[in-house]
Amino acid sequence: MVEDTFDTFDCLLTVGEYYGWGDEIERMFRYILKEYEANKNAKYEGISIPDYIVKEHMDDYIRILWSTMVCEYGNYGTSPQYGWLYVCTHEMSEASYKGIDEIIPRIKEYIKEAEERRAREGDEE
Repeated sequence: MVEDTFDTFDCLLTVGEYYGWGDEIERMFRYILKEYEANKNAKYEGISIPDYIVKEHMDDYIRILWSTMVCEYGNYGTSPQYGWLYVCTHEMSEASYKGIDEIIPRIKEYIKEAEERRAREGDEE
């Protein structure tokens, strides 16, 4: 079997940046990281959609990124409009769910890259 090397998450980040969503991606990632750090020791804690996405971006790219992350690292339960991200891998009922902890290193890397890019852009002015 051929190994799938296509990384959907990184692809979505690249497309988002190309279309000018870099600042909003960073904003969402900072929210996720803050919530993750506050709840990472809770056994069944989840991260709900940021209020600003509900109020400002329900039909925008950032909402698509959130929904993709929920499909991969969370659940919609009975909330098909919002969903939540699992903080850590755990078992519920008979199913095993992946948690957002799998991509926290990538989220931290993205924030660091954004900060470095802003610093470089500030140096160029």
